[in-house]
Amino acid sequence: MSLAQFCFRGGVRHEILAAASGYELWKDQFETDHPLPLAYFDRTDRSFVVPLNSTLATRVLESISKDQPELMLDAFVSLANVIAPRVNRGTIRRRSPEARLASRLFDYDPVVRDFLGPLAATFYSDTREQWQWNSRYWEQVALMLLAKYLLEPSAEEGQDALRQAVQHARHAVAIEYHPLSLTTLGRVLIAQLGQEGMSREATYDEAFERLSHSIELERSWTPPSVHPFVTLFRGTRDYLALSGKLTERQAEAVRGFVTEAQQLFARDPDIAESITQMRPYLH
Repeated sequence: MSLAQFCFRGGVRHEILAAASGYELWKDQFETDHPLPLAYFDRTDRSFVVPLNSTLATRVLESISKDQPELMLDAFVSLANVIAPRVNRGTIRRRSPEARLASRLFDYDPVVRDFLGPLAATFYSDTREQWQWNSRYWEQVALMLLAKYLLEPSAEEGQDALRQAVQHARHAVAIEYHPLSLTTLGRVLIAQLGQEGMSREATYDEAFERLSHSIELERSWTPPSVHPFVTLFRGTRDYLALSGKLTERQAEAVRGFVTEAQQLFARDPDIAESITQMRPYLH
């Protein structure tokens, strides 16, 4: 329950909680003198259950994560699999409570990483059967592998993790051509810049196209996000620092994206920093 409320403010449906743990195990928590009391998010509807004290619930999660990591893993896997039948492409488009909960629950950075640490890979493995249809699942697996690469970029394990990250990010795009999956793919491709035996130009060209399309799609599909802009600017800086050359079309597009980002995110420090770092390399 604490995990569900951490991921989605509205908590979890009463019947889902019952299916996950059995009503008898937690019905006493509706008593106000219980150490971890539960409440209904909406007292009139009584469909969604939440911890009465969300701050205490988060501290309990942090404690379990540290002292009983296997129990935390069980909570993640159980919640993911019990809500799986209620999440599909239709509920994702409608932004149903379960779809929003799942989106946050699978978020590698910071939810899965912070609570599961080295058990993150086991979580994704144990939920793969029910969630492999979902592009976001593969995005987060890719980001987990990217983080592994960044920890040990020179080691063979790190190199293998990066190759797998690109593969899974491509699979996410193949499942759903969406701004989020495109941004994830652009991000892992940028990490491949400078890799031995790979074409730096071809890698940047693909990353540029993916991130550009993400920005363009977000103009009409969703409120704008800083992530594709920041990823593109930082990737362009890295590419140019490695003596890469922009085509005229790319250079013109980047300058246009800089103007657009400054108008959309005038006060965002990541945007300002990424533009400042990239600008000396633009000619």
